[in-house]
Amino acid sequence: MKRRLYILSGIAVFLLTLMYFHDSAHAMSRAADFIRVKQSDRKSIQKPVRARRVKLQHNSQSSASNLPGYKVGNETPPVPTDKVPGGGSGSGTGGPDGGGDGGEETPPAYTLDNFMSDLVIQGENGTYVDPSPARRTAFYTVIQQLLSQQLPDDNLLQASGFELVPMVINDDTDLAYGLRESGNLTGNGAYVIRISNAKHVVEVPHPLHDSNTWQQGYNLMKAIPGMRMFILNTVHRCASAQESDCAHSTSVCSGHSTYRQSDPAHHESLFHMAHRAVEDNLTDARYLQIHGFEHDPGNPEAIVSTGFKMDVAANQPVNQIAQLIADQLQNGKFAVSCSNANHQDFGFCGTKNLQARYTHNVADNLMCTSQGSNNQRFIHIEQSSYLRSHETIVCSAYANHFNLPHNCQ
Repeated sequence: MKRRLYILSGIAVFLLTLMYFHDSAHAMSRAADFIRVKQSDRKSIQKPVRARRVKLQHNSQSSASNLPGYKVGNETPPVPTDKVPGGGSGSGTGGPDGGGDGGEETPPAYTLDNFMSDLVIQGENGTYVDPSPARRTAFYTVIQQLLSQQLPDDNLLQASGFELVPMVINDDTDLAYGLRESGNLTGNGAYVIRISNAKHVVEVPHPLHDSNTWQQGYNLMKAIPGMRMFILNTVHRCASAQESDCAHSTSVCSGHSTYRQSDPAHHESLFHMAHRAVEDNLTDARYLQIHGFEHDPGNPEAIVSTGFKMDVAANQPVNQIAQLIADQLQNGKFAVSCSNANHQDFGFCGTKNLQARYTHNVADNLMCTSQGSNNQRFIHIEQSSYLRSHETIVCSAYANHFNLPHNCQ
């Protein structure tokens, strides 16, 4: 009996031991699983999270790169394809370089060369329509906004009578806007504004009467990156039958004894409004206005002035530019300055020029009678045909005096 009890006790101990080890193994397995889960969670938490970079878009309205139609990153200016010779629509979606199906090739960027080629400059029988006060105001505001690197809206452009043309001048880093009349031609000019901080302006008021001056102005705009604006009249100075605001006497137009409204150097046309907008909005602007005259033997090749016959110091721009022109002339040719007492008898000193007078702070109600105060920022050059056909002389003289980089060739 006793033996039987020992046997049963041993079996019971054995079974209890088995149960103990089973429960311990299960607990250890669960503990190991718990530990693995926690370690996995810890790894997940400690794993570095890669930050997602968001490209911020520059939104400064003062930056030229933000103007529609100008180069932003690797984009190129949109091109008015109807004005590109052989341009087509440019609607292809790319090729090997740009991806897509390789449709029509994108036309080349519209250039200042294209703009000038497309421009119409009317002759002596052309049409000049004096702008209304509303058109003058709208046009002034267009120029003002472009100088401030803002885009005028469509309503303002329509009121001004001009269309806006984005273009490149020399390459795709040299960008500009052109303005040309959008409807019927009224002889109120064409304008090119370079997107830069430059201070110099070239003006051509008599593109046909003073032969080769429009080509000269266009080449000055290209050759001197410091030229901010090109202001060009687009009708012959004698086209209008109406006399100008000031009605100063002249025999320049056959059959008339006074200046005409189509002569913007002597009338407050939109050409003059462009000059006013620059003068009012561009601090310390400088102007180069180029003219031509009939050259008689013994006369100078160039007569340089500020719109005054007044002695000034030899180191002033008017005298320095005259000297730099003279230094490039040979065979007895010479240039003079109206600000040198020895030269003032030659005339052609621009003393009745309205852009000169406005630059010299003449009030509107005195524009026809006062010359103002000579501030040396307006340079008026009368040129012989020789000088107009040797454009590099004036180009380099002006650029070198003001230390402007240039490509006068």
